[in-house]
Amino acid sequence: MITAKILKALAAGAVIVSAVGVSVIALAICVHALLLPVMGAAGSAAVVSAAFAILALLAALVAVRRPEPRQRAPEASPLIDVLLDLVRAKPLVSTAVATLVGLILSRNPELLATLIRTFTAAPPPKDD
Repeated sequence: MITAKILKALAAGAVIVSAVGVSVIALAICVHALLLPVMGAAGSAAVVSAAFAILALLAALVAVRRPEPRQRAPEASPLIDVLLDLVRAKPLVSTAVATLVGLILSRNPELLATLIRTFTAAPPPKDD
């Protein structure tokens, strides 16, 4: 199933690449035909060759440009660091506490909703 999808994607890519190639060749022939009466055969061929070399250079520059650096993830709060240290130090106790909290919250969904609202609420605006 996945192999069929991959093969279909590769076939579609091959069709697109061949269509672009035919279009570029047709454009080169058209430009050559337009410049032929003005510059002659050699001049027209040179201009078409130079124009498409520049086009290829621009396409290569776009293809290899450096990606923009990703934004850094926000730093964890000290409370989260303390909790993670506690979990690493005492995994059995933290598992028992997490199970107990899960049972309490499953019995009282309103408490869970209140906790979620509390921790996801936007901070109050600062007074300047």
